[in-house]
Amino acid sequence: MERNWFKEKSASEVKPDPLDIVLTELEEFEDNNTMVIEMRESTYHSKQLLNRLRNLGCYVAGPIDFADDLGVGWREDITAFLQPRGVNVFNPLEHPFHGIKTFDDVKRPYLKHLAETRQFDELRNQIKAVNKWDLRAIDLSSFIIVNYNMDIHMCGTHEELFMALGQNKPVLLIVKDKTKMPKWLYGRVPHEHMFEGMQALKDYLKDIDENPDFNFCEADEKRWLFLEGPWMYPTEEEYVEAKAEIDKAREESQSHNPYLVENIAQKASG
Repeated sequence: MERNWFKEKSASEVKPDPLDIVLTELEEFEDNNTMVIEMRESTYHSKQLLNRLRNLGCYVAGPIDFADDLGVGWREDITAFLQPRGVNVFNPLEHPFHGIKTFDDVKRPYLKHLAETRQFDELRNQIKAVNKWDLRAIDLSSFIIVNYNMDIHMCGTHEELFMALGQNKPVLLIVKDKTKMPKWLYGRVPHEHMFEGMQALKDYLKDIDENPDFNFCEADEKRWLFLEGPWMYPTEEEYVEAKAEIDKAREESQSHNPYLVENIAQKASG
């Protein structure tokens, strides 16, 4: 590496580029203003506007043992979407039941060890507890989401899926291609509850949760049950107020931008 024999200026001696000043202050303004709008939207969402999913339970089923990340990634994604809506998420990788928080750190590696060392009697005894936790979580759920990935071998996922169907709960499948699903499933799972990708599922759940004009299909009507509460009866005035406040925040953002640019440009040129 060549040595620089010229004296470098200290940070205090270097004059900032005016363009850098403009860009930095614009970025700070946009970040702050976006945060303000998001905070306002969050505030209005927390009012007693329509929130059909509030206090419902949802189990997230899908392959674990043979998934590259043990199925962590997609579960974290959908959990981050559901929890702000008041949904209690039952994640088989993070069971909420008392006394089993250390399962994934301690017991799951132990189960793998038992299988590899062919200690099948002990493996059977240990896995029975897992069976109980997962199936009890199905009992406690109002609906379940299944990552139905046919590229990864599944076992318990099928039992959980059909158990929930037997309880007449909404079973929402994330699939790659609806045309290439096992034909048996079309007789058990309404095709309206098969979603080609995570975003399609989120769009559906968002409508179910907050759209007062959502058109429930026959499959929805037969399976969805919502808990009674004031969040089921928002008034027209509340919707109008929420929309007006959010629109106002966005208008203020747009109207301040020209002034801000001119102000910063003057500061930089001065």
